[in-house]
Amino acid sequence: MVHRCPQGGEEQGDPAGSWPPACLGGEAARSAAAAGPAWAQRLRAATGLDLAPLVDPLNQARLWRGAALTLALSLAAIVGALAIGVTLAWLDSVIALSPLGRAIGLPLRGLVAVARMTPPILQLYILLFGLGGLLAANTGWTPGSFLVAAVVLSVYAGATNAVLLRTALARLRREHRGTAPLWLIPAAIDRCYDGLEATLVNIVKAVALASTIGVPEIVSAVNAILAEGADAAPMMNLLLVFYFLFDLAVLLALRAGRSAVRRLAWMA
Repeated sequence: MVHRCPQGGEEQGDPAGSWPPACLGGEAARSAAAAGPAWAQRLRAATGLDLAPLVDPLNQARLWRGAALTLALSLAAIVGALAIGVTLAWLDSVIALSPLGRAIGLPLRGLVAVARMTPPILQLYILLFGLGGLLAANTGWTPGSFLVAAVVLSVYAGATNAVLLRTALARLRREHRGTAPLWLIPAAIDRCYDGLEATLVNIVKAVALASTIGVPEIVSAVNAILAEGADAAPMMNLLLVFYFLFDLAVLLALRAGRSAVRRLAWMA
């Protein structure tokens, strides 16, 4: 049956003769749009799962942006944690070779211990609201939440990496006396690779903490959709599947990189 909408133009109605959603206006149109496509309505009727919010263009844009930010923040945390871990371990090894190594290295080890032993969520609040407030008062500049999250996650995981690498470097120095610590770093990474891998995978899981300081990553995107009345069950399952697959991809990428590390260690 073909109907002519009150606004003009022809629209195809359903067999029962009801007006199609394109012809509806006001609250009726919004209700029809919220119900989602026909397959979503049938799925909701059969299983109780409401996937209509996932086909909404606005929600899809939120989820894609959240996934992209999660990926970017994870990569920043992985690279930063490796760079900080290697740098701190190398500095500790160089300082240990000096006559005043114990006295000079104590503040460095204290900094590493503080970074390791304090919760990352506390570090996020201190850096964003504490140091960020001081910077805003004195310079008029406040660091963005993405930058704060990247720095905190990098330092937190980097401190653990530094401890792992420091121990490996100390053993390698005893085995290869006279070799500069810098040349032993690839072998140290290879020796404690399993520990570094576990630390990096865990810091990727901790990226969700960035939602607490306003980074619109995947958890924030899902929370925004839930706040608008979406069904919690499919959204939580979507988040679970996303993080499982994402963490699995990170783990596989890290394991694939081990062969390159071993080649560098052998060349060194």
